[in-house]
Formats: sequence, structure tokens, C-alpha cells
Amino acid sequence: MPGKIYFRDGQITVTSAEIVVGQQVFPISEILSARAIRRRTLFPLLQSNSFALLITTAAGETELARGRNGYVVFQLEKAIEGALRTAKLENPRFSDNLASAGSVVAAMPEVVVDSLQSLENTKLAS
Repeated sequence: MPGKIYFRDGQITVTSAEIVVGQQVFPISEILSARAIRRRTLFPLLQSNSFALLITTAAGETELARGRNGYVVFQLEKAIEGALRTAKLENPRFSDNLASAGSVVAAMPEVVVDSLQSLENTKLAS
């Protein structure tokens, strides 16, 4: 795992080059975005809510991790965002990944694509 380590916790490691979850490896260059969400249960008295981390690649959206500790899941999201931001600053061609996502972006409504592009521009400006 070359590069700067942004997050390490048990089975998950985020570096400036890749994300390792157990035996799966996701290169940072293939990730378009990451988001953490709260999954609600139908029976809140029987089960507690869980939190999930989703990453978006050109192949689609993948649930990377799920847990009851929301703090860890949201910290993992921030670590991935930091790694993506660093990769974009170091490699100007990296931000073209959104354009090369092809069928995923083509299938999205125009409003969503505009929103994603606006988000990309905001992240690059900050």
C-alpha cells in the first residue's frame, strides 16, 4: 500500500493510492465519490440503526462498509474524500473520471449530472 495513510481501522485502510476492505482493493483513481448514509430499520425497538458507506465508480455504486458506529463510517467517508481531493490536485487528469464514467453518467438525469459536476468544481476550488 504505497502513499499517505488517511484511515486505518481493522479491516479497512484508505491511502492516497487505494482503499483496502478485507481482501478487496479499490484504486482511488477508479472512485468517483463516497457517501455515508444512515440505514433505518423497520423495527427500531428490536434493531438499532446502521450506517453504510457507499462508493461510486464507473461500474456503479457499491456498499463498502456497514456498521452501527456512525462516527467511524463518517470518518471513513471523510478519509476517502481527502484521498480523492489529494489525487485530483496531484493529477489534473484525475478529475476527468466523471466524464469517462460513460453509461453511469449517461443514465442519470441531467439535473443529477449537473449537481455532480458542480460538486466536483467546488471540491477542486477548496
